[in-house]
Order: sequence, then C-alpha cells, then structure tokens
Amino acid sequence: MCSNGMYAVITQDELLPHLEYLETNRPSPIMTVYSYACWGADIFSFVEYFMDTFPESPARISDQTFWIRRSTGRLCVELIKTDGVVGLYPAESGPSFPRAPPLSWNGVDFDVEAANMLSVEDYHRICCTDLSKRVFLGNFPGIEVTLGALIHCPRRMQLEDSVQVARTPTLEDLWFAPQWSCDATQRIRSDGWARFASSEIYQTTIFLDIYTYQFWFSQANHVFNLLNVTSAHNQYVFVANASFELQISAPSTENPVQGYLFLCPPESLRTGATSFCWPACPWFWSVDPAGIHPLSNDDALSMGFPAVELATTIWGRCWDTSVYDGLRQFHAAKGFDPESQELAQHMEFPLFEV
Repeated sequence: MCSNGMYAVITQDELLPHLEYLETNRPSPIMTVYSYACWGADIFSFVEYFMDTFPESPARISDQTFWIRRSTGRLCVELIKTDGVVGLYPAESGPSFPRAPPLSWNGVDFDVEAANMLSVEDYHRICCTDLSKRVFLGNFPGIEVTLGALIHCPRRMQLEDSVQVARTPTLEDLWFAPQWSCDATQRIRSDGWARFASSEIYQTTIFLDIYTYQFWFSQANHVFNLLNVTSAHNQYVFVANASFELQISAPSTENPVQGYLFLCPPESLRTGATSFCWPACPWFWSVDPAGIHPLSNDDALSMGFPAVELATTIWGRCWDTSVYDGLRQFHAAKGFDPESQELAQHMEFPLFEV
C-alpha cells in the first residue's frame, strides 16, 4: 500500500531504503528532518489502516518493511520484515503534512517553508529518534550515573575514556518508570518494595530504564559555542539512558525452597537531581511473603535460591555536525538566537552549565 491510499505494483528498483534515498538526493538538514516527519505521519496513517483492516493480527510495526518510492519520495509499506532495511518510526500523533517536495529541491525557500510546518518539539524528537547514533558507554555495576551530561570521547566511545564538559543541574524531561519491568507478577508493599515469587523469575532479568534527551537540542549550539567546538561534533556524547538490571540465574539446587525476591523502590536509585546508583542493599530473598525476615545471601543460596548479579548499562547519543547545523538554521527560522539559551528559557528547560 502506498501513502496516498492507492494500491500499486511497483518494480523493486523503484523502491529504496530511506537512508539510500537520502544519500541519493542529499537534502538540506532541515529538509531531511521534514522528510522524516512526512514519513512518520505516513506510518502513523498506515498503523491506523492496518489495525482497522486486520484487528486480530499480532503483527507489529517492527515486522514491516518501509521503502521510499524513488520517483515521488513517498512511503511504501511491504508487509514483511526484510533483513538489512533500517526501520522508520511513526509520528507520535497524526499531523497533516502536505506532500513532501522532491528532496533535490534544496534552497532557502524550501527550508523556510519546512521550518514553518514543523514544531520545535517534532523537530527535536526526529533528531533524537531518526538522526542520532546510539552509543554503548559501558556496563558498570556500582557506578553513579549522571544523566543529561555532555561528555567528550576523543579516542573511543567509552565512559572511562571520556571527559565531562557540560551538565544540567536538573532534568526537566526525565522518563522514570514507576516500577520495575519484568514479565513476572509483582506485588508492591506499602513502602514501595516490589515482591516477586521466586518460581516466576528463574533465569530472567528485571530492569529499570531511566532516560532523558530532548531538552539538549534547545541549547546544544550554545554549549558548543562556549566550548569553541566547530567540527567533530560526533565525539561529544549526550548521556541519555541508564538501565539498572538484576540478572537472576537458575536455582542453585534441584529442589529450591519456594520464596520471594524483594526489590527496592525505583526512587531509591536516585542519589541526586540528575544522578542514579544502586543503593547498598537493593534486594533480598525471603521465605516470608511479607518480607519481614530477609535471608542473608549465603543462607539464600544454600536453600536453592538463584544467584543475583547487578548491572548498570549506560547509553548515550551523538549526532553529526550536519544535524547541529540544521538545528542552528531551524531555531533561527523560528525566531530564536541559536547561539544562546533563549529557546531553552522559552521552553522552561533547565540550563546547561559548562
């Protein structure tokens, strides 16, 4: 199905993965974001169509393949997953975008028109979801993570080889899950501790994701201006996500005692306005369903309870210089000084400190 609602048979060489299509046409940075906005709106429309037409289907967005039609720049959907074709993301709502102009139509007039049709929030969201490179910064079980920091990684993308160059005193757009993620049933005590039945969590991982990102774009060029950074922007990584995990092994005996794992409230991991770390005693085993009598680790293992390992996985995001060039042009088109924190103040975001 094509994005104009018509059905057609299209030869394979007429369809391109979106990254190849962008490489062929080389649009301006603003037109690149505008193209992703149009495709995201098309995908949103496709999802609505698919769910209405096949309400019982278990298929997901990730099970489809999205192509760009070479002659029109419009989205086409193949109802099968094709290896090697990078996915696209649906818009968060169904905005009405006009037909995208051919991507070879670069120029100030088209950039201004596209900037007028895109909101600041949509532009920033697309920069994060579609134009970023996700960076694995390492796994450090006992480390304190500072989210919302900008680090410089001149040699390799690892946290231990980085230097923090900017940070924010608070996090405005922090996403903090209200409870731990796990397929097993969890019961929450009045004090916020979660209880899991031991038999439901053998050889599983219980995790908590915390992340932030969008407020960075409102003042990125201001920060780089203060740092005198004019190139190699992809060496600067925004620390966006931390995942705190409990990796639970198989039972340590053939016939383990039935009991419960108790896990601290997510808020217990917060050590400051922007920092998070495992507390000293984040979990314990107990045969008591109320958890009044915790077992020591040695006693729990001798009774057959699984071993538990803690992990803290840290992720960042970085962007090419062209993305920041586009942000500068887009913010100026919206009437804001891109080298200042004017937009961040307008949006009531916390301000970065260098």
